[in-house]
Amino acid sequence: MGPEASCLGRAVTFSRPRLIARLDVKGAAVVKGIQLDGLRVVGAVEEKAKFYFEQGADEILIMDAVATLYRNQGAIEAIRLAAESTFVPITVGGGIRSLEDAKSMFQLGVDRVAVNSSALADPQILRQLSDTFGEQAVVLSIEAKKVSHGNWRCFYESGREDSGKSVMNWIQEAAELGVGEILLTSVDRDGLMKGADLELISEVVSGAPTGVVYSGGLIDPKQILELLSIPNLCGVAIASAFHYERLRISDLKASFKANWESKEG
Repeated sequence: MGPEASCLGRAVTFSRPRLIARLDVKGAAVVKGIQLDGLRVVGAVEEKAKFYFEQGADEILIMDAVATLYRNQGAIEAIRLAAESTFVPITVGGGIRSLEDAKSMFQLGVDRVAVNSSALADPQILRQLSDTFGEQAVVLSIEAKKVSHGNWRCFYESGREDSGKSVMNWIQEAAELGVGEILLTSVDRDGLMKGADLELISEVVSGAPTGVVYSGGLIDPKQILELLSIPNLCGVAIASAFHYERLRISDLKASFKANWESKEG
């Protein structure tokens, strides 16, 4: 599929790249760190989700930072409230180990689930999820970290544990198992607000057989617009720059509107 790969969302194909608000959460709190570590509270899940929805986010991404170990009732209630108070697709990642885990998220009003560590442990969970809920409902979350020149590996447990899997090899394997989209997080750039990992993006987007959403280091509107013009890059997920008000979704969309309309016209 390459550059013609679909960008999947709520059982439909998005007509343009998405601006996604990323909420890394711990319980009912939104947290943010640097390189997925050193988390500090920056707000409440429901409030942040509603705020970004009202600003014009195309999607809300909720990544539960501790759900691989446990997901408490506070996190479940926060996800439910976020789904009820917004009217854009919501993707939830963290702690999805089984069909029942995914089903419980969909029952809360979530549209898609993102899977990382459980898929690394047992890739067949991707096939099970895809066969049961459809490709559009399954996102492969990859925490990519550079280990040598031109070589990125897949990490898990918030970028602390090395799976030993090559990012590109894992993407190819996962696509064959029915993954609808890739969420690519650069651990090296996460939280730094110093720009995207262009080398990683180029490597992945040029070879991925399905659509890719990138997250990590995004801060410059010009760079974001350039990224959103890359075929097969279906969107960007931004956290720190939104949380610390270095960027506003409404401002980005207003500045990008002319560019998008000229391409569609």
